[in-house]
Amino acid sequence: MWPNCRSKIVWCVVAVGLLAGAGCGGGDGVPQVYPVSGVVTRNGTPLANANVEFMPEKGRPSSGTTDQDGKFVLEYQANVPGALPGNHQVVVAEQFQGATADGPAAPRTPAAMPREPQTYRLSQPLHVEENSNSFKIDVSAGTATASN
Repeated sequence: MWPNCRSKIVWCVVAVGLLAGAGCGGGDGVPQVYPVSGVVTRNGTPLANANVEFMPEKGRPSSGTTDQDGKFVLEYQANVPGALPGNHQVVVAEQFQGATADGPAAPRTPAAMPREPQTYRLSQPLHVEENSNSFKIDVSAGTATASN
């Protein structure tokens, strides 16, 4: 009877150890990401209210929205700034400027209507690494270029 009881205790200890270990390691489940920021311009002028998306070769994309100065900071998910390390395809998409806090936009004549929002894809991927990830992106004449 004693050997049977001992093996049950050993199995219980092993099971508890495996269960406890299964909850460790990932922490909050967020992989290692690195801060990414930058400025988007169109023909040298800051591009406000544009969505900037970095899409890695594998994994979840990161995105951010430019402010009135064209500056953006990427978020991997809510309250988690940054992007996965590695190469990213980058897309910049202008957003409509319709309604305001004061209500809907006033009707305009066709000549005064803004052009359709544009979407720009960088021709070369950008590389996110542990060090500095500050990019200057210019979207002009239907193309997009970037530099660090």
